[in-house]
Amino acid sequence: IGPELLMDVRLPLGLDARQAVVRAALASWQDRLCRDLARYEDIRTRGLDAVSDHDLAIAYSGDPLAAVRGSLRLKANHISYDRAAVLWLLAEQARIEDALMAERPQLSLF
Repeated sequence: IGPELLMDVRLPLGLDARQAVVRAALASWQDRLCRDLARYEDIRTRGLDAVSDHDLAIAYSGDPLAAVRGSLRLKANHISYDRAAVLWLLAEQARIEDALMAERPQLSLF
């Protein structure tokens, strides 16, 4: 996972601008992760009632068990991708913060 897979925009080279973009992207991906976790739990709890008629008929050929299992697998894959994106963005945020700290002049305590 990298910036080209996470966003439609390129990350700026300037640290301040990059930090702002990463913060916004991180918030967005965390929201997406929460929504996907909630949807997974909804499918797990409600089973077939949580699967749309369209998905049942078209995507799973009317097989209710395949519809629930397939929907859970799909959501699990979304969650895995979301988590990878959040982790990459957290690591990028830490790299930016380290670089910003290195740019700041250090005061000597003599």
